[in-house]
Amino acid sequence: ACDADKDQASKVAARSLFQALDGEKTGQLRLDDVTDALQAAGLNDPEGLSFAKLILDLVDLNESQTIEEPQFVAFALVAAAVKVIRNKLVNFFDFVDIDGDGNVDFDDIDMALECLGQGLLTKDQ
Repeated sequence: ACDADKDQASKVAARSLFQALDGEKTGQLRLDDVTDALQAAGLNDPEGLSFAKLILDLVDLNESQTIEEPQFVAFALVAAAVKVIRNKLVNFFDFVDIDGDGNVDFDDIDMALECLGQGLLTKDQ
């Protein structure tokens, strides 16, 4: 029930944000207005903006360059999930990159598996 409550709260927050951004009360937002709002809120990372634009394009099913509230809610939920997944991947990479050289090789994977009490890989696998 906790995840369901969290999902519902996220939907409510996304709907409220949509309504705040829809100052003219047209029921839709232009995609470039959404990306401008993201930048105004501090998202200036080119990779993050590119990914946000990709998600926006995907939820713009009719290719109108606008999104309505349900599409915006979907965008917000996907963006939040991507952030969680990215953080988990970074943590996993940091764990596996035991020698801290920024690369993951078989030795790093073997050390991580050994730390977890799992069988080691061989370079043939």
